[in-house]
Amino acid sequence: MIRNACRAAQRPFATSARGYQAIGSFHTPSIDDIFLESSPRPVPFHIPPVPPIAPFGHDLKAAFFLDPTWIFLNHGAFGSTLRLAMHTAQMWRDYAEEQPLKFIDRELFFHLVDSIKALASSIRASSPKDVVLLTNATAGINTVVESMAKRMRPGDSIYTLDVAYGAVKKLLHQVCSEHELMLHTQALPYAISHDDDAILTFIADTVPPDCKLVVVDHITSNTATVLPVQRIVELCHARGIPVLVDGAHGLLNLDLDVSDIGADFYVGNCHKWLCSTKGAAFLHVQPEHQAKMRPRSQSHGLDGSFQARFLWTGLQDYSALLTLPTILAYWNQASGVREYMHETVDVADRELRRAWHLPESIVPAHKRSAMRLVPLPPHVFGMDATATKTSSDAKCVQDRLHAEFHVEVPVKCIDGRLYLRLSAHVYNCVEDYDASDDALDAYEVSYRVAQKSAWTSWSSSLTGRISTVPSLGVQTVVSRGVSGPITGGFFRLTSSYASVADVDTRTVTRQGPDTTGGYAWHIEFHESHPRPMLGIHTNLLDNGSVTIAQLQPPTSMCTAECVATVSGLAHSTDYVFRVRAHAATVACHVIHTESDSM
Repeated sequence: MIRNACRAAQRPFATSARGYQAIGSFHTPSIDDIFLESSPRPVPFHIPPVPPIAPFGHDLKAAFFLDPTWIFLNHGAFGSTLRLAMHTAQMWRDYAEEQPLKFIDRELFFHLVDSIKALASSIRASSPKDVVLLTNATAGINTVVESMAKRMRPGDSIYTLDVAYGAVKKLLHQVCSEHELMLHTQALPYAISHDDDAILTFIADTVPPDCKLVVVDHITSNTATVLPVQRIVELCHARGIPVLVDGAHGLLNLDLDVSDIGADFYVGNCHKWLCSTKGAAFLHVQPEHQAKMRPRSQSHGLDGSFQARFLWTGLQDYSALLTLPTILAYWNQASGVREYMHETVDVADRELRRAWHLPESIVPAHKRSAMRLVPLPPHVFGMDATATKTSSDAKCVQDRLHAEFHVEVPVKCIDGRLYLRLSAHVYNCVEDYDASDDALDAYEVSYRVAQKSAWTSWSSSLTGRISTVPSLGVQTVVSRGVSGPITGGFFRLTSSYASVADVDTRTVTRQGPDTTGGYAWHIEFHESHPRPMLGIHTNLLDNGSVTIAQLQPPTSMCTAECVATVSGLAHSTDYVFRVRAHAATVACHVIHTESDSM
């Protein structure tokens, strides 16, 4: 076949009299010439039209692969891939495998440059040639730190903050050790997270005079703080210090303008908030530093330009990078994406603080992002409210939310206190954060003889869970502690705040006892009342009864502590029962008996 082809009639074909122009022996023009092309190459296959973005909220979950039976509040960890991104990436893979040599040797670089141009426009880079594509932000940070460290002298310093991403701090420690450099890691007080002037003063006072590189986050992973990176860059440049910004959480989450920020190096991920497939990131480098930059994995482009060194670092699956123009176009068709994410997490923060009776946190508009730290009540899940919390406590709470309530949300321990780090994307809505609130409701139930001052503990903790997934149709209430276990009774479900008389009654099923001596109770709730009020009637004290009402009345109707007098208990003595809501929007309803004169 080859022999016959070589003898065939001459047919015009494209070639170059200058021989190989690209890196290695690739049959493409030079990388610089490809950047000169004014229009992107057509995508070599048909991408089915994508319907306009649906109304933000749960309707948009269909655009992702998320399990509908879980509440996903941790988009900030590894993101969630759009179906569009996954399907488009697969089409690129399929196309590449039809003719692997033709695609890799003659087409790949053109499409990668198109991806660079689309991304560079999105982040407002002065030139697309200042942007290179990577597999993840970690690769970019490794590149910059190692390349800069090689040009430092023993005893020079690198500066960062303790809120830097854990892997970055480990890298800096290792590189400084290898190159005999000093690492200055300063503890940024969480109390000044929203005070840009205080942050600038702190950094100005703690950067050492022999510092040769400052590494800061755009949005900190652990505390979800938006740092004033533009002002930090100006401060450092005034002292002749280059700055690397870790912008892993920046793309789509913030209105990103790398030219305006002015950092010497800016690294970002595409798989997080942009929702690309995994394996797409970028590094923006100012022109004066580009000659110093070398990828950690080096290949044919080693002796070429900045772009040539990074465009090909060896064979890999490039599909995540090739889908970027499609994903960017998807988000560009919608307006208000960023505003919706910011507003959703802002409302969630405000409502949870109100529910847990915590001070309101005012986040300046320029400091908002799609992530937020919300402090947990100190007695969450029955923990000792006076104890200093640890990372083990944080893991315990996160594991319990994961295992018992199907809520995926990180729990952080900062300065001895526990926090939820909430994320919000377009598929989240305020009800998702109500669910995390329900999962955290904890009640201390106690009683006393009427007109007496001493209260007697009845149950150390009572937790309730209201499912937000209609198909589950189950409410679970758990009593904890050996004192006063519930031995029988029934649930009352109602949608009326006026009285517990308007109820649907269901028989309960008791599970347990568990290791704490408590019991779990399961009940199906009425389909027409997907989030009903819940009352538990028990035969606790002799032949009397006590009502614990878990309701959601207006805040003016019931405070954090509500009481109810119930007659007819042991020895005809009137008892007063109260439910103290430790962490609740779910307040208790005041229930009066006929003989009650409260």
